[in-house]
Amino acid sequence: MHMRILKPLCLMAGVALSLSPVGAGASEEVGDFSKARSVAMKQMDSAVTNLSNQTYGLFPYNKQEALEKAQLIREQLDEIDDLFPKGSASASTKKEIWKKPTDFKKALKKVIQRADTLVATIETSDKHQVIGELKKLHKACNSCHAKFRK
Repeated sequence: MHMRILKPLCLMAGVALSLSPVGAGASEEVGDFSKARSVAMKQMDSAVTNLSNQTYGLFPYNKQEALEKAQLIREQLDEIDDLFPKGSASASTKKEIWKKPTDFKKALKKVIQRADTLVATIETSDKHQVIGELKKLHKACNSCHAKFRK
């Protein structure tokens, strides 16, 4: 499911979360955000895996396909912050996301910058330079997950 579909669903869930009393209903909306985060992360992970397979030679390198995968990652990242509203903690998230929102936004900004650079590199360079940018994106993702994911 693409984020253009997920975002309205998550925003509706957020409205429901803010209007619902704490209890079973609130727990369902938190689950909706958790599921939406999981879908978004899996889509990005799949795109990164495809890029890795192409750049390391497991699949033939296709610049257009690589660009589409990098752009998908970048588009998903634009929506990620909306998938972590207050009160949407899950078994896979650390409370630091909400206790240290500035740190979370800073880490997310770093990942977004790496994704921007990856897109630009694919547009202008060969696959060997893409490998280096993909490694930097992977490192930024892992850094964020180390701080904010269980």
